[in-house]
Amino acid sequence: PPCITNANIDDEVSAKHLWIDAEGVTYFVDKHKSGCCRFECEDVGALTKFVPCDRIQDVALREPAGAVNGCCCMKQRLHCVGIQTAGSAGAPEINVWGVKDAIGFRNAVLLKIKKRPGGMTAGGVGMGAAQSKMSSTPLAAAGGGNM
Repeated sequence: PPCITNANIDDEVSAKHLWIDAEGVTYFVDKHKSGCCRFECEDVGALTKFVPCDRIQDVALREPAGAVNGCCCMKQRLHCVGIQTAGSAGAPEINVWGVKDAIGFRNAVLLKIKKRPGGMTAGGVGMGAAQSKMSSTPLAAAGGGNM
């Protein structure tokens, strides 16, 4: 039923958290309900991903365009932020759809890695420690995240 689908989407979105602090970028998903019947056996377990500032090479930003899952009647409205590292082999180490202020989050991460000792270099990001703590950037009230 649609009410279960809406409840699953609400639970999934409410469970997701993305922030940058002095050490790096953290993506955390709380344990939440999922599945057709929302039984305990269908729950999605908690997930934490962390990328230290000194490993971040770039922050990719995918702007909304086209349709959702090929359905022409559903326009894509969500940004996607991808945290890329040297060891991620082209695929982002953290990839999150639906960040409320995706451009602001990307700029905050790039500013943080640019300000650290060594800063950004022509070949990417230099090494060094992060300097200041940034506030959390919550996810949008609709949409999901892919890892």
